Amino acid sequence: MAETHHKLALFKRAGRGSRQGNFDPKTAPAPGSAEQGEEWLIAYVDLITLLLALFVLLLSFATLNESKFRELAQSLSSVMRGGVPLVRLPVAIETDLPAGGPRAADAEEVARELRDKFAEQGISSLVLVEAVGDKVRLEIRDDVLFPVASAEVSERGAKLLDALAPTLNQGKYWISVEGHTDNVPIATDYFPSNWELSTARASNVVRRLVERKIEPRHLRAIGHADTRPVADNAAPEGRARNRRVNLMLQGGDESPF
Repeated sequence: MAETHHKLALFKRAGRGSRQGNFDPKTAPAPGSAEQGEEWLIAYVDLITLLLALFVLLLSFATLNESKFRELAQSLSSVMRGGVPLVRLPVAIETDLPAGGPRAADAEEVARELRDKFAEQGISSLVLVEAVGDKVRLEIRDDVLFPVASAEVSERGAKLLDALAPTLNQGKYWISVEGHTDNVPIATDYFPSNWELSTARASNVVRRLVERKIEPRHLRAIGHADTRPVADNAAPEGRARNRRVNLMLQGGDESPF
């Protein structure tokens, strides 16, 4: 009888163990053991992943040194595979660009060089050179390039463009040729409005530059009509300033057009 009671007690204890997930005190990890404490690693890995995503996002807004970026990418890849960083992440993202904006600084330098060059050629009085952001603007009055109400490049204008071409070609610039007019309406068989006049003038300047061996894909022609005045059209002097052709020069290996 005592043996029967002993077996029944063992059966009940076994039943309680199965209902509680087959818990076995002999195989359960001891409190404070390494196996029981690994749960914190999940939160840690999530935090590291979020930090890496943040660094990648910050990097996407910066212009980095190519070799440094490659090293950092390899380091991130190593961490994601469970390794250790190959390079130390910087406290601040480093770039090769000066604080004032390097392209604007480059444009100022190019503008100075072009002014000196045109002064040597004796044409500085015909071309206004100015840095505008990351571009350089060459402004030429319309009476230097064209007869009145015409889009055909004059002899004087052709000589000026011929003088400019070697310098422009040497710089390998991307050049937007922009035609501008005053607000006096025009309506002829060739030019129903100032839009046609400004566009035709820009196109003919581009054609002359192409004839002087400037790469065609580095050029484009744009007509603005009277939509971008630089002076008051109410006065004759202002209208004369607004009638102009601008050559907008931009550097770089990739086309900005």
